[in-house]
Amino acid sequence: MSMNIHPCSRLLRQFGTLVALASCLTFATFVIAQKKDMPREDVIEVPPIGEELCVHNIFQSNMVLQRDKQVAIWGWASPREKVSVSFACQTKEAKAGKGLAWKVALPDRSEWPPAPVTRTGQIRTYAKGDDGYHQRGMPWPDPRFTDNDDGTVTDNLTGLIWLKTASRGLGSPPWEKAVSICNELAEGSNGLADGSVRGDWRLANLREIASLMDYSQSRPALPPRHPFDRVTLASHWASTTHPISTNAGFRFATQSGLFGGFSGKSHGKDPVWPVRGGYNARASATAKDTDAQPAKSATAKAQAAPAPVLRTGQTRSFSVGDDGYHQRGLPLVPPNDIPRFTDNKDGTVTDNLTGLIWLKVGGGSRVIEHWAAALAFCNGLKDGAAGLSDNSRPGDWRLPNARELHSLIDYAKHDPPLPAGHPFTKVLGGPHWSSTTSPGDPDSAYSMNLREGRLWIHHKQTHEYVWPVRGGL
Repeated sequence: MSMNIHPCSRLLRQFGTLVALASCLTFATFVIAQKKDMPREDVIEVPPIGEELCVHNIFQSNMVLQRDKQVAIWGWASPREKVSVSFACQTKEAKAGKGLAWKVALPDRSEWPPAPVTRTGQIRTYAKGDDGYHQRGMPWPDPRFTDNDDGTVTDNLTGLIWLKTASRGLGSPPWEKAVSICNELAEGSNGLADGSVRGDWRLANLREIASLMDYSQSRPALPPRHPFDRVTLASHWASTTHPISTNAGFRFATQSGLFGGFSGKSHGKDPVWPVRGGYNARASATAKDTDAQPAKSATAKAQAAPAPVLRTGQTRSFSVGDDGYHQRGLPLVPPNDIPRFTDNKDGTVTDNLTGLIWLKVGGGSRVIEHWAAALAFCNGLKDGAAGLSDNSRPGDWRLPNARELHSLIDYAKHDPPLPAGHPFTKVLGGPHWSSTTSPGDPDSAYSMNLREGRLWIHHKQTHEYVWPVRGGL
């Protein structure tokens, strides 16, 4: 039997909140149960849940933890009892020994991958092994958003600052005009009282607007209780240019979370959603980021956020203020000259940016008849199959969720849209199943096209490629 110590568990009662100083070590709740035959000084008196599980009473409300250090959590349980501890955006498991003791060590944030993938938001499971079953990725902060009462909303997960009124009042212009409208936005327009000046705002790139989405929701696909005002349910322009047809711009559907559709820049007419801030390694060296105090503050917030958005990969600019002009987001390579990918020589490849481990042989070698079969194939994958010699067992691998697949994409590339020098083989352009079900149509699931990095929705009986993953948060 497995028992979870987790703040979101409906079976467990909370006894307190641990306060940490690291930026993502925010709040966590631990739950305990009275253990028979243990000294009273070693337990906290609470109604028992499972008679054998408890955590040491050193873990109390308002406890302060030292930043950038490993956090050890320990307690007692029945012999061979499996215990799962979730704390500060990470989960570790342990098993109680013969002496009834268990212990886990949660690594400090400096040991995390530079850009861990965030959760999709999906918590309902439609089949064993799907997105809602695993719920992999960095959890979202609560509250997810802060209304700044100045016409802006801060996303506390990414640090990005969004226009509260979204696209309202900005029209549906062609792409180049859309880029210009956002660049011209400043205090005094569209309800803004944030001190911003021309050049602080920009049209969101494809990854930035995708970061807002909650794939458990539709119409709009935004987290519940979001503070945005009357979001337009339509395809919106992104500042990212299509890598194959450069006279076309990518679009994003707020009603469903789909992205990667595109339209001609001159004749397409879509709403826009301005953003400012965001991670920018060049902030100290570029005038457009240092002239105004709001820009400085926005950059600082983003760089301290739990999960800054990755760059799209585009470096070529097609219009002043577009994606290639700003190149906002974390670089697509890890710091300190670490390579993006490591071939582990055992049939697997580690993405050193996200911490995910991918099957080296890409999805091009496996066309699966339908979505349920794709889940079963990945869940059953093990050492000795598909070129693996990694000692993996059934259950170690899974079908990636929509955000895990998206983390691989480099929008400067196509066929496939993967970073230069990747070590994968048999990666074909075409639709690849994700484990994420469409909330608006449970008979369909999200699919990533590895020709240009487009996320779409297909019926679950469709034949598609499969690319298994394991690891990550």
